[in-house]
Formats: sequence, C-alpha cells, structure tokens
Amino acid sequence: MKIRYIIVFISFLLVSSLQAQELLTLDDCRNMALEHNNQTKIAGKNREIAKLDLKIYQSQYLPKLSLSGNYLYSNTSLEKTIQGGLLPTLSPDPSGNMVPNGGAAYFPDIPLELKVNSIFNTSLILTQPLYTGGKITSANRMAQIGNQIADLAEELTTEEVILICEQTFWNVIKSSSMVETASKYLETLQELERNVENAVNEGLAHNKDLLTVKVKVNEAILNMARVQNAYKLSVMNLNHIIGLPLDTNTYIQKDYEVFSYEEMSQISIESRPEYQLLENQVKLNLQNEKIAKSELLPTIGLAGAYSYTNGLELNREKLMNGGNFAALVSLKVPLTHWGEFRNNLKKAQIKTDISRIKKEEIAEQMYLEATMQYNKVKESLLEVKLTKAMVERAQENMDVCKDRYEAGMETLASYLEAQTTLYKCRSEYISSQTNLNLNITTYKKAAGHTGPIPRIN
Repeated sequence: MKIRYIIVFISFLLVSSLQAQELLTLDDCRNMALEHNNQTKIAGKNREIAKLDLKIYQSQYLPKLSLSGNYLYSNTSLEKTIQGGLLPTLSPDPSGNMVPNGGAAYFPDIPLELKVNSIFNTSLILTQPLYTGGKITSANRMAQIGNQIADLAEELTTEEVILICEQTFWNVIKSSSMVETASKYLETLQELERNVENAVNEGLAHNKDLLTVKVKVNEAILNMARVQNAYKLSVMNLNHIIGLPLDTNTYIQKDYEVFSYEEMSQISIESRPEYQLLENQVKLNLQNEKIAKSELLPTIGLAGAYSYTNGLELNREKLMNGGNFAALVSLKVPLTHWGEFRNNLKKAQIKTDISRIKKEEIAEQMYLEATMQYNKVKESLLEVKLTKAMVERAQENMDVCKDRYEAGMETLASYLEAQTTLYKCRSEYISSQTNLNLNITTYKKAAGHTGPIPRIN
C-alpha cells in the first residue's frame, strides 16, 4: 500500500510541476530546435561563405589596380677614366668629304664615377582581362550555383532538424497520454480493490478474489512506473533538442486540428532540397566543362602602368628622376599540350553524365520513398479508425461487466479481463495516433511539402 501511495504522490507532483511551466506548441519547439541546433548554425555560416565566394568571382570582371614600390640601398660604386689624347682634325675636300688635314686637337681624360646609393621605384598598374575563353564567366556561374547549393543545404539541414523535433514532440505526447491512461487504469483497479476488500471483511467475497485484484494492482503500479519513466525520458530528449536543461519539466500543447487526408495526396519531389541539390550538381559539372573547354581557347589581356624611378648617381648627379607610362596587350594561344586539355574536357563531360545518371536514380528512389510513406499514412488512418472503434466497444463491454459484477451476475475474472482489454485498446489507440502523426511528418518531408500540415488530435 505504501508503494502505491508513493507512486500516486509522484504522479501528482509530476502533473503539478508540468502545469507550472510555460505551454510550448509544436511551432515553439521547431523554432527553439532550429535556434539551438549546431548543424543549422554551421549551414548558415556556409551560406555566408558561399555569398562571399559569389562576390569574389563577380569581381573578376572588373579591372584591378595595384601599387608597388621598391627601395634599394647599396654602397657599390664604379670608377673608370676614359683616357684622353690627341685627336686628328678634319676638313672638307673639294668633293665635300671630311678628310684629315694633318692637324690635331687635344682631348682631355674623362673620369667616370657611378654610385648606387639609394634607388626607389613606384609603379601604379592597371590590368583588365578582355577575353579568357569563358573561364571567368563560368567561374562566376559556378559561384552562383554554389550559393544556391549553400541555401539548399541550409534548407535541408533545417528540414532534418524539424523532422527530428516533430518526431520527438509526438513521442512526448504519446508517453504523456500513456501516463494518463495508465493512471486511469490504476485508479479503476484501486477502487475495485477497496470494494473487494470491504466485501471480504463483510464475508461477502473470498480472500482469493482480493489476492487476484492485488496482483493486478501491483502490475498496474509497475506499469505506471514504466510509463512515467518513458515520459520523463521523452521530455528530456525534447529538452535536449530544443536547447533546454535536461531536467526542465517541459509542458507541451496537445490539442491540434484534425488531419485532412486530401491535403497531402500530391507528391512533388522536385521541391525537395535533395532533388534541387542534384540538379545544381549537374549545372555545376556543366560549368566545369566550359572551364575545361576554355583552356583550349586563346586569352587576351590589357595592362597599363605608370612608374616613377629615382636613383643612380653619375659623377654625383642623378641619372634617373622621372616617370613613364607603358601599355601592354597580351595574347596567349595554346598550341599543343599533348592532349592534356582535351582529356580534361572529356573527363569533365563524363562527370556531367555521371551526375545526370545519379539524379535520375535518386529521383526514382525519392518517389518510391514518398509513395511508401503515403501508403503508411493511409494505413495509419485506418488503424486510428479501427482502434478508436475498439476503444468504444471495450468501454461498452467494461460498463456492462461492471454492472453485472456489482449485481453478482459476472465473475471477478471476467470483470478484470474487461478492464485489461479496455486499457490495452486505449494504449493501442494512443499508439495509432502517434504513428499517424509520425508518418505524416515523414511523408511531408519525403513528398516535398513545404507548408505545415494539420495534425489529428
């Protein structure tokens, strides 16, 4: 008896503490899970990186301006003297040609002193690619596709987090409902135990009947402890997913609209992030083909530069002290690389074919998965309908057995069996509701449904 009262007291404390907590809806749990999940955060960071890559590749279209400078100091010097002497003088002959006239002129020695000392140079360079065989355009398109892939990867991560969160949410509802059902079953048995015990005390019932009921009560107490533990674990698991401390008594809303079967008969795998990722992979490989092809085409570039140089002394006078402008047009034409570029192009084309084949194969698998989940939802709907009818029949049967037992027209064993049957039917009904909601959640992701789907209550 003490154990029984302890279990009931724990149940009372559990329910009281839960009612004191903030009520969380399914949307609340989704948002909290997305905010807490590290994989979602990583996917968001990867999307930021992809956007930066896109800006980087877009800048390849624009001219690049750079400034460079060099400074050199050296004590190196060069001294040289050009020897002088007598140089013959010339005068014109009658025909106008210059010929020696026998005279001479004195040419003095010329001393030369070249020193490096300090030299500095500054250049302002402007470069602009004119034609690269489509390489820059393809790289920019690849960055755009990479940006789309990052968005889809974040969306896929979000869907996976939501799927796990919803599955955990419905398991909490299931375990909570099982606690309520087990509690009602235990209360019914405890009431019967008190009635039988009174009847035994008054000599209206045999002691073995009381023993039979006590066995059932003990089984119900043990079952109550099990379902309570299951409920606590399911709440802890939900707390882990939504970022709350594990020991938080989270209370969730259990009332949802009745699910409409007609609302989810469409299968649209094309809207699934996984399918769109496959499509973008094909597009990415097509751009790789264009880049490989650009290696076979000529490239043209334009460069302009303005430079200023100061330095070098000749006989203590600077030789360089001024600026100059230069322009350059470059042309590069690949002639032969022993088949390297053509083989790279063929390899890129083969990779594109492989990505197309994978997309077709996985698309079929996705459609089969969605169809299988669709059938599971139909089966779950039928299961809910059948188990609900069984609960109603079991309740009617238990009410009849109770009246007949109290009137002395039914055995205790039959009455206990009716109670057990009702408890099992209620448990199966709860499980069927949970299975339906879990199957709806899985089907929604498999069929490409992006909007929320109403749930069955």
